[in-house]
Amino acid sequence: MRILIVGDGGRESAIAKKLAGDSRITKMFFAKGNATTEELGENVYDAKTVVELRDFAIKNKVDLTIVGPEATLVDGIVDEFTNHELKIFGAKQRAATLEGSKAFSKKFMQTYGIKTAQAVVFDSYPDAKEYLQKQKFPLVIKASGLAGGKGVVICENLEQAEATLEDFMIRRIYGDSGIQVIIEDYLEGFEASIIAFSNGEKLFPCIPVKDYKKVGNGDKGANTGGMGSVAPSPQFNDEHIRRF
Repeated sequence: MRILIVGDGGRESAIAKKLAGDSRITKMFFAKGNATTEELGENVYDAKTVVELRDFAIKNKVDLTIVGPEATLVDGIVDEFTNHELKIFGAKQRAATLEGSKAFSKKFMQTYGIKTAQAVVFDSYPDAKEYLQKQKFPLVIKASGLAGGKGVVICENLEQAEATLEDFMIRRIYGDSGIQVIIEDYLEGFEASIIAFSNGEKLFPCIPVKDYKKVGNGDKGANTGGMGSVAPSPQFNDEHIRRF
């Protein structure tokens, strides 16, 4: 099999290292890959857009494409590949919207009774700023769109909240991702992530993982795209599974 892995982070390196031990695989391509993947296959730098990746897969007779980055899924790569009868692993564009738009995700959870913090979605900077004047702190402000895992700020006071709103909606430090924001209640607790695979009918969950997103020691500082993780989570137990 000839495999194309889309992405250039640690996630793609981990996938590649696991696949490298599979005797069925004869060639791996990485778009664009990194220093680790370069040792396991061929890094590709001239295929970036969905159409370019599609054409590369056709030209190089790729048997299976695996997509890492959520942005590429949001751009509709799975739909495009499927339309051209190319095998690909990842969520279709409609499903990827749950990750690509926090506003859509929040409304989805509220509509279907999925446990989530109380929140309000804003498209207007003046309306969002006015809303802050009557809120208790801390609270959480999120850029609705993709921001590399960094578009979430826990605001301890009004001054920090107003500065965050300005960063997201006026200065647009994350581009169009911050045009729409979510202001939600701050919930205390510990973080746990559970990723599940789906065949379109059933879910097959992995073990709970504890992610470390803060940039500083002691889980302090601004959010990052992820500073590593531990699995299984040392805090998430069977009782939590039963509750959720």
